[in-house]
Amino acid sequence: MNSRGIDWSTLGESQKGLAVEGKDDKAIIEAFLNTGEKQGLWQNWRLRIEVKVAGKLDHVLSEMQLDNSRVWGLIDRDWRTDNELTSWQNQYPRLRVLPRIMIENYCIDPQEVEQMLPPKKRLPNLRADIEAERDLWVQNGALWQSLHQSGAFEFCRGHEQGYPMALLHTPVTEETKIQTQFDAWHAHLQPKDVLLHYQQMVETFRANGIHHYTRHIHGKNFFKQVVVKVLNRHLGQKSEAWWMETLFGSDEITCPQDIAPVLQHVIG
Repeated sequence: MNSRGIDWSTLGESQKGLAVEGKDDKAIIEAFLNTGEKQGLWQNWRLRIEVKVAGKLDHVLSEMQLDNSRVWGLIDRDWRTDNELTSWQNQYPRLRVLPRIMIENYCIDPQEVEQMLPPKKRLPNLRADIEAERDLWVQNGALWQSLHQSGAFEFCRGHEQGYPMALLHTPVTEETKIQTQFDAWHAHLQPKDVLLHYQQMVETFRANGIHHYTRHIHGKNFFKQVVVKVLNRHLGQKSEAWWMETLFGSDEITCPQDIAPVLQHVIG
């Protein structure tokens, strides 16, 4: 990247740019583009699109604010609501969102993981061992979702209206105003309200099992703490990065049905 962001001067006349958040996103999206070409979903994708790493969400958005109308962006869904995503896409027409929570959610579904492995390594206990951890992580995902929807991340990440910046961003010395702000923060963290919202989210997640591995589980953490450990237990000790590269470099992978339309739209 240069001082203005990504250097898109390498784009050919008929190419589009696709800015993604991280190195794993780039590697996996390119793997899907390669296998999608083999499946006949598109042709010569490298002549039509170039994938580059922006670094983080804000940088992806910045790329689409520059003067190059050929640049598109692809971001993780994370725990954002449909309304949040719709608002962003109205503001950035060339922004696309992963159908799953994050890119690692493409390598945590035990059925998909098994299919990515060579036939000789598809062991009978692999799927059951991953499945055994699922409900614990669905509950964890429900907590992520409920805290996001309650504004916890804006509350705690130094946001101008959050803790503690609402009192520090501009000088506030009047004690009644300080007390009012403390009271507002205290109300925001009422344990009973937070716990009730979490319990409701757990019920919602559990009732929609079809989305467990796509929308209900934190893919990055689950891959590292569950999938890699299960793979290592059955197939030998390797690093997280090794397994990531091996799975998405496999001849067995296919372009998932939920991401194919997104990539087709960008390729045009």
